[in-house]
Amino acid sequence: MTTVFITGATSGIGKTCAEHLAAQGYEVIATGRNQSALDELKDKALENNWHLQTLKLDITNEQDISNATEKALAFTDGNGIDVLVNNAGYGQVGFLADLSLVQIKQQYEVNIFGMLAVTKAFLPQLIKNKAKVINIGSMMSRLSSPWSGLYATTKAAIRSLSDVMRVEFGVLGVKVFLIEPGAIKTEFHTKAISSLEEVDQEKSLYASTHRWLKNNEYSPFFAMSEIEPIEIAKLVEKIIVKRRAKSRYVIPFMARVIMVFNTIMPNTLMDIAMRKTFHLYESKRK
Repeated sequence: MTTVFITGATSGIGKTCAEHLAAQGYEVIATGRNQSALDELKDKALENNWHLQTLKLDITNEQDISNATEKALAFTDGNGIDVLVNNAGYGQVGFLADLSLVQIKQQYEVNIFGMLAVTKAFLPQLIKNKAKVINIGSMMSRLSSPWSGLYATTKAAIRSLSDVMRVEFGVLGVKVFLIEPGAIKTEFHTKAISSLEEVDQEKSLYASTHRWLKNNEYSPFFAMSEIEPIEIAKLVEKIIVKRRAKSRYVIPFMARVIMVFNTIMPNTLMDIAMRKTFHLYESKRK
């Protein structure tokens, strides 16, 4: 039975992937930091007779990661995992001048260093089973914008790391894939906006922009139509099943269109468009 290890499986894309794959007959090891959410997932698995195990895992905690590799071996009778889905991560919004170094470091600690730490820890199992690694990135990796630029840099790093992993791990028998979604119907946006509570918006260099965004219900953040997380879960399954899957997927179609448009648009014009979208000219005047 194919065993899939998923990080960040307590909500959003990760949870949907865990439930979908378990329902399709895969053996799933669902991990995350939220124990109550893991308990709910375990109860649902028992109700549906799924082969699903849960495991508390903070991907920034070395001991948690070490424990996870041992538990994965125990759950699989020493065989190890066949697929690693690196999904855990979070986003925060805020202009770079407003964000503290603590916030910046934490974003990198989770989205990049945590992902790398988990992948390296599981590498012996991945090599043994000629496994697949599926990294969940974002279309933001190639479309950095004001106010969510820090998050975009972490996803750009994941894109580059996926390219390196694909080459380096490929010669060891491990296949690496990258999914770069657009907007997904999850709590991601709401949680990201909540990070603004740590910013003194009235003392910000962009105070007027903060006011405009709040008064307009953060409309630029929700400009792109969202797709259901099940679409990502189905794509993950497609990559698992397909013998010759593509190394990179951008979903949905409109996300691909926007990324192409961004590529051909001169930087000067794109900068003007971004400033207008986020009312940064107004901030400059005031």
